[in-house]
Amino acid sequence: AAEAVWKSSGCFLAPNGAVMRTSILGIHNFDDMETVVNNTKKICKTTHADPRCAASCVAVTSAIAMMLKGDRHRGLNGEVVAGGIIEDAFHEAKKCLSTDTEVKN
Repeated sequence: AAEAVWKSSGCFLAPNGAVMRTSILGIHNFDDMETVVNNTKKICKTTHADPRCAASCVAVTSAIAMMLKGDRHRGLNGEVVAGGIIEDAFHEAKKCLSTDTEVKN
């Protein structure tokens, strides 16, 4: 149904209520990024077929998982380095997208 709605909009419609529903998936198995990403995409696609929606959900859940894991994103004083998390979450999210235009938007 989600894919039919998205296609009927000319693949343009991309509101994303899936972000609020998938955020919790950043906690479950937070130490396994592949599982976090795969679970996020599956749940997102049940209501939002647009790859941009999946990418935004993956950005959020992967950032949450990275904050919880914390091993790669710590500064000298032990504080979480947000810039590194943002960059790595963007990297995970853009894997959901197939064109440069989607990545830029």
